Amino acid sequence: MKLLEVKDLKKNIPEAFVLDGISFEVEEKGIYGFFGKRGAGKTLLASLLCGVCDADSGDIRYKGKSIFASDKQAAQVKRKIGYVPSQIRFPSDMTVAEVLDFTGAAKKVSPDKRARQIKESLDLTGLENKADILVENLTPSEKKRVAYANSLLGNPDVIIIDEPIAMIDVQQREEIKKLISMLGKMKAVLVFCKDPADIEDMCDNVAIISEGRLLVFEPADVITQKLDGNVSALLRVRGKGTDAEKIIEALKNIEQITDVRAGSINAVIFDIKIECSTRDGVSGAVSAAVEDLGAEIVSLKFTELKIGDLMEALSVQKEEE
Repeated sequence: MKLLEVKDLKKNIPEAFVLDGISFEVEEKGIYGFFGKRGAGKTLLASLLCGVCDADSGDIRYKGKSIFASDKQAAQVKRKIGYVPSQIRFPSDMTVAEVLDFTGAAKKVSPDKRARQIKESLDLTGLENKADILVENLTPSEKKRVAYANSLLGNPDVIIIDEPIAMIDVQQREEIKKLISMLGKMKAVLVFCKDPADIEDMCDNVAIISEGRLLVFEPADVITQKLDGNVSALLRVRGKGTDAEKIIEALKNIEQITDVRAGSINAVIFDIKIECSTRDGVSGAVSAAVEDLGAEIVSLKFTELKIGDLMEALSVQKEEE
């Protein structure tokens, strides 16, 4: 049995966000990275999974039981889900320990277990010396780590993290990533993030969301195989009287090039993003195409494709549909 099953989930918030038929399944362990641009619907999906708001249609099943079946069922599921929001808000007149104690009590954790879990969560998040500090006196990075500690109360089966390293100090980011990696070995961790570069190397599974639709949901090694052997390049051209559009059209006719997109363009210099099936022969073919138009190559730099490149390409493809 899958731990979490999402079936044809739809939610429309007029003039704001929309989810359009999201479906996927989550195993009992592993890190699931949900990536998408701002406004793609990531936070809305995270909120639905946590039971913060209701769907217009579709279903979310936890261990085979719908969280929409009854208020009692929804409450039981919420106690088994930990949530780290992107925006951190805690009562300013409570200490860190009081915040965690409140959450533990709300999840119906017994006092003895609650005390132990509070200590463990503080130790894991590097807040062991902050228990008696008022939340209002913490730095933004410390407040974010309180949110991580708070999500661990009740020993949840699922941890949902919206923007994992937002507001985290640079020196603390590796520690938070280690924490996420450790949790992924014991629980299902769903991470929602704008920038794949932050955590893509940690993910067991990768999802890409664009405009409320799930474009990809596959194991990370499958994604890697798809990207393997493909390369992206940044071409910088001095137009010398040739329009960028003409250069782009000429590049599209090169066999090894699979996608061409305009980057920054001014009256003199054009930046053009290229994706290729191979590097072999690309430099010569690009040089010939550009020179035939009377333009001049300033530079051509190749890099291996990353998940962010796939996300960008799929998003552009969807916009053109």
